[in-house]
Amino acid sequence: MNKKAFITAISAGALAILPTLASAVPSFARQTGMECAACHTSYPNLTPFGRRFLLSGYTLGGTEKIEGVDANGKERLSLNKFLPLAARVQASYTEVDKKTGTTDKSSVALDRINLYFAGAVTSNIGTFINLQNSRAKYTDGLKGNETADTALANVVVRYSDKTADGGLTYGLTLADKPSFHDAWAVDASAGSLMDTLNKSSGVAGLAPYLAYEFGDNLLYAEYGIYRSTGKIIDLETNKLTDFANYARLAYERTFGNSSLQVGASILEADLQPVVGAVAGSDRYRDIGMDAEYQYINGSHIVGANLSWAKDDRDLNATFATAKSTNPTYSQTAIKAGALYLYDRKYGVEVQYADLNGNADAKLYTLAKGYATNQPDATSVALTALYLPRDNTKLSLKYLMYSKFNGASTNYDGLLHNASDNDQLSLAFDFLF
Repeated sequence: MNKKAFITAISAGALAILPTLASAVPSFARQTGMECAACHTSYPNLTPFGRRFLLSGYTLGGTEKIEGVDANGKERLSLNKFLPLAARVQASYTEVDKKTGTTDKSSVALDRINLYFAGAVTSNIGTFINLQNSRAKYTDGLKGNETADTALANVVVRYSDKTADGGLTYGLTLADKPSFHDAWAVDASAGSLMDTLNKSSGVAGLAPYLAYEFGDNLLYAEYGIYRSTGKIIDLETNKLTDFANYARLAYERTFGNSSLQVGASILEADLQPVVGAVAGSDRYRDIGMDAEYQYINGSHIVGANLSWAKDDRDLNATFATAKSTNPTYSQTAIKAGALYLYDRKYGVEVQYADLNGNADAKLYTLAKGYATNQPDATSVALTALYLPRDNTKLSLKYLMYSKFNGASTNYDGLLHNASDNDQLSLAFDFLF
C-alpha cells in the first residue's frame, strides 16, 4: 500500500479524528475583553456563550474605534483602532505501529502556521479569515521531501443583527465551505460530500440563518447554496457542476450548568468525477444527525457528542465511464466522543469512529489497498490533554484501528493488519 493510498484512506473515512479548526483565536478575546475560557472548553470546542458569539457574527464586545464627524455632527469616519489579527502554530510527532508499503513509520512536522483576520469589522459585520501555510514534513530520521503550501484555508464573513426584543438573531454568511462556521461543529458528522467540499478552496456560497432564543431554548435554522469558483476540488476530481444545497436545523436547551443540543443537516450536489468529463455528473446526498451534551461547573467540564451520517450516490458519470462496478453507492458513518477537563488544564478524551460502505471492485481496488473492495474502518482514539495556558495545548493521542480498508487482517493482500496503522502522536498547539 503506497503513501498516497494510505492518506486517502484515512481522509475518505474521516477516521484520523483531528480537531476541527473552529473559531478559536485570541483576537476574539482581545475584542471582548474576556478570557478564552468564556467561549471555549478545550479549544476549539465552544461553550454556550461561545456559540452565541459565533451567531452574533463575531461582533460581540465591539472594538475601539477612530471616529470623525463633520460640522453637523454627521459621521464621516469610523475605523477600528486595531486590526483583529491572530496567529497559530501547530507541530506534531507521529509514530505508526508498523511501516506499511512506503508509509513512513515516524514523522516530525511543523504542520501549520496560520494567520487570522478574525473579529468585528463593523457593529454588524465580522470575519474569520484564515491564511494557512502547511509546512514541510520530515520523516525517517529527519529525511524526506519538503513541501510548503500557502493558501486561504477558511473564509467566513458574517452579517448579523437582532430584532428589537433581542429574541431573534438573523444573518447572512459568505463562506468558502458549508458547516465550518456551524456553532456545534456539524462537520464532525459530515459524509464524504461534506468532507470533499470542506477541504476545497474552490467553493463559495451564501447562507442566510436564523437563531431564535426563548427562555433557555435556542432554535437555529440555516440554508445555503454553494458553487464551484472554477478551481478543481480535491486535486483532480469532483468539481461542482451546479449549485450545492445545504440545510441545517438545531435545537439547544440550557438547564443549570448543562446544555443539550440535537440537530440535523442535509447536503446535496452534482459533482463531475473527472476533470473535463463528458459523461455528466454524479449525484450526492449526505444526511446527518448529531447531538451534543455539555456540563460546565467550576473546575469540572464534561462533554459528549454523537453523530450519524448517511452518504448516498448515484454514480451516473462514474459508472458510464467504467470507473465503478455499480451504478449506486452508499456508506454510513458513526462517530462518538467524550471529554473530561479538570481546572481547564488537565483533560482526557475518547473518540470512536466507524465507517461502513458498499463493496465496489473498481472504487476500492486491490491496487489501492482494499483486498475486500470495501472502505470499512473502525477506530478508537485516546487523548491526554494539558493546557498550561488558555492559548497553549499539548496533547498525546493513541489512535487504534480494529478495521482498516475493509478488514481487520490482511486488508491489502500483503498481510498487513488494521492494527499496523495504529498511531501514537504528540501535538503542540499555540495561539497568539
